[in-house]
Amino acid sequence: MGWRLDINKLATEGNFEKRVQRAVEGLNLIPGIKDEHASHLVAMGITSLEAFEDVTAADLVEAGFSQEDAEFIIAQVQIAQNKSTQ
Repeated sequence: MGWRLDINKLATEGNFEKRVQRAVEGLNLIPGIKDEHASHLVAMGITSLEAFEDVTAADLVEAGFSQEDAEFIIAQVQIAQNKSTQ
């Protein structure tokens, strides 16, 4: 009996964690978005400003955000989206 170390699996896990961290950092660039909110959004699969298309405050509330936080996040996203299209 010996040890079996799957290096590719470890590398993939590390890459995944880095991608998650980059997504959180990217969402943190939206003014007012806190780390905890960004982490929650990434866990939901929202990893970029573009990923908010068709997302509503009700969707965020259903995913566990408070109504106030959900409305704030959507408002900040809309402001950021408007700035990026100008």
